[in-house]
Amino acid sequence: LMVLGFILRFYGWGRDLGAQDEQIILLGYVYKDIKYIVTTYFPSMSHHIFHSVLLRIMVVLFGEDNAWAIRFPAFISGIACLWLIYKIAVEIFKNIFSAQLALLIAALNQVHIYYSHTARGYSLSLFLTTLMLYATLQTLKPNHSKFWAFILPSSGFLLVYTIPTNVYFLLGLGLWVFLIFHIPSIMRGFNLNKKQQTTSKNHYLLVI
Repeated sequence: LMVLGFILRFYGWGRDLGAQDEQIILLGYVYKDIKYIVTTYFPSMSHHIFHSVLLRIMVVLFGEDNAWAIRFPAFISGIACLWLIYKIAVEIFKNIFSAQLALLIAALNQVHIYYSHTARGYSLSLFLTTLMLYATLQTLKPNHSKFWAFILPSSGFLLVYTIPTNVYFLLGLGLWVFLIFHIPSIMRGFNLNKKQQTTSKNHYLLVI
């Protein structure tokens, strides 16, 4: 399924630059200096800041007309996102078939395919979203590693820095975690007893 997802996203990766709203972001931000990129968001708000910084790095390293390099951040984000979707499904459903089904649906999703080989920040945003969700699931475990405790706030910051309105996802994620800690049936679904609940809650709040 990962190979299928790779093939579907690889096709069209090297096409000419400038289709759809690529031209707007490239001419309006990416081909300008880094100071302008990191300090300008309004008035268009079509600028995905952290993604544009990555594109600027690719332009400096590989040139302004290298479609493969410029679309690489979107492509690698799309592939990594598929793997995280599978891992998240395994964590939530505890069932390999359900995880494979989730991966298949994501791999065939036309919108996800398109933005995985388009020089826009949506693929990166989805990757950071799934990364933050997976890091949350790991951090909820009483004996979580320090690695995921670092990834959780870092991915959240980069998610909002890419598209500021992604702050709504952080609020939604916070509400979801609140429900896990306060609704017994949901808490049991995560195999947390009262002692584990208190420990995991304290760890999670400390990370945030």
